[in-house]
Amino acid sequence: MNSRLKKLLALAIVAAPLAASAATGDPALGTITFQGMVTDQTCSATINGVSGNATVALPTVTAATLAGANSTAGATPFTLGVTGCNTASVQQTVLARFQGVSVDANGNLSNTAAGGATNVALQLMDSVGGTPISLSAGAANVYAGWNVAGQGINLGGAASGTHNYGVQYISVPGGATAGKVIGATQYAITYQ
Repeated sequence: MNSRLKKLLALAIVAAPLAASAATGDPALGTITFQGMVTDQTCSATINGVSGNATVALPTVTAATLAGANSTAGATPFTLGVTGCNTASVQQTVLARFQGVSVDANGNLSNTAAGGATNVALQLMDSVGGTPISLSAGAANVYAGWNVAGQGINLGGAASGTHNYGVQYISVPGGATAGKVIGATQYAITYQ
């Protein structure tokens, strides 16, 4: 073997363990956790007939209607609809799960409008005039970081169904001031 070939072979023998160490990720940089679910039920979901992102418009109310502590106004329904469900599935109840983008200490959606109304938030309910849905992390209805809401949709063998939830303005401290109000929640559906 000529000397040049010997040098290349020696370099390859030295470099191979270093390359293997780099390929294995030494030292470890972190962990990736993969999560999923296998179910015999799948449905497509909509909010007020809109797939994906939706906007629910609340009525304009006066600051005076939110002057008192724990005052509410502008209750507005929004409909969770599901279609394309498996009618043969044993999982016939569809539940909404909500996770607020910005949640206040009372479990309501914080007003995120820049320069918007103060002392006002948005409260989700399992129906208009129904039970409030707390979006706080410590709420009793939290499932894997999401807040399971209300009775859900009982499909009863049908391929589609709906449930009307509600949202309203709430001023826990009272003394709401005039301005824009914006709040957002992510939603998903789960099956029982």
